[in-house]
Amino acid sequence: MTEDMKFEVEALSQDLVKPSFPTTQHRRYHQLSCIDQMMITMYMPWLFYYPASDNSTNKEETCERVKRSLSEALTVFYPLAGRFRENKYVDCNDEGVHFVEAKAKCNIQDILQNPNSYDINKLLPFDMDHVSDEVACVQVTHFDCGGMTIGFAMCHKMGDALSSIMFLQAWSAISRGEGIATIVPLFDSAKHFAPVNLPEFDRGFVYKRENFVTKRFVFDLSSLSAIRDRYAYRDNMNEETIRPTRVEALTAYMWSKINSITEVKASKDKVITACHSVNLRPRMNLPFSEQQFGNLVLDPEVMKVEDNNTKSSCDDLMVRKMRETLGNLNAEYVKNLQAGNTYFDMIKKRSEKMLKGEMVVIDFTSCCRFPIYEIDFGWGKPEWVSSTRCSFGNFVGFFDTKVGGGIEAWITLTKEEMTKFEADGELIAFSSPEHKH
Repeated sequence: MTEDMKFEVEALSQDLVKPSFPTTQHRRYHQLSCIDQMMITMYMPWLFYYPASDNSTNKEETCERVKRSLSEALTVFYPLAGRFRENKYVDCNDEGVHFVEAKAKCNIQDILQNPNSYDINKLLPFDMDHVSDEVACVQVTHFDCGGMTIGFAMCHKMGDALSSIMFLQAWSAISRGEGIATIVPLFDSAKHFAPVNLPEFDRGFVYKRENFVTKRFVFDLSSLSAIRDRYAYRDNMNEETIRPTRVEALTAYMWSKINSITEVKASKDKVITACHSVNLRPRMNLPFSEQQFGNLVLDPEVMKVEDNNTKSSCDDLMVRKMRETLGNLNAEYVKNLQAGNTYFDMIKKRSEKMLKGEMVVIDFTSCCRFPIYEIDFGWGKPEWVSSTRCSFGNFVGFFDTKVGGGIEAWITLTKEEMTKFEADGELIAFSSPEHKH
């Protein structure tokens, strides 16, 4: 939706959905790993949009089906129905997942044709930075046309985006009547990344919701191909030309654009750094690592500018540095990580620099190739899957488009920076802004 096309959402009911079977006593306490402990207290939002279809049932039946399957899924994914205790563990007390049924006073096509990152936050029970001991929340929203959205958000301290998808796959499979025999989550990440005696510390992210703007830009396959060509480089050692992936190239492109318009400039007293999230599961050299539930993700620095006046103009530098950094995150690196507090010390130092104003971090994360468009609760696959407005700045999230091999980039900057960002002629030529779904 455009800025002037607001819509209202009315909560019809609120409930706590508990596991269909009580959690056994020996599973009562879920220990957080050290990576879980270092995560900021924010919720990761997923919104699934389902227009009315021949498979649709009435609103009451649909909502009851969603709640019943959620309850069954929570029997297996039991920590989600618990409550955080300090920054140490989840008390798996079956208190339940916050569940809201709501009604939107518009048609779902109004959003699909003109999405607005501000209004769609109403399709979740609360914002990303909501402070609570609750692990997860769900909202089912009905539209005048018969369409519906299912919004799900899980606190980042419980797990990463892949963990969310693991749960959503299981939950939707139950709703379809297929069960979850093939999805068996492993809740033992604390065994691999031992917890530390760590009170929750400030990661340095500043919440200034009134000054931050989130916009969505869509890059189709032809635009991505052109950007990939721009960032291709010659590997002289192997005598071959390296063409970066879609995500690598778009990360480099966004870094260059954001770094050129940011109000904060690098200097001898301030460093601007790009960090990119990395999934550790393929690098852990463990059986069934893909079933590990929790935060199996790091966000290492992949680029740094320490002096804006001597910034390299080499287009492919970001891609080279990113490949070098991520290439070093191998099984041996993970093994060393498990043996000590190196990563914790690095995160703590980075946070201290951010709080002192000595470092500005631009965070990148990619959910590309996640099976988000396979989440079918029994009435078809979603027409669209979206994120929502972010509560802190300098954040870039990548998501696949439903078809065509494109990427949606969800970008959060200050209002002043976003104005400059949107005025970039080349960026506009490469992408479609958020009001063009």
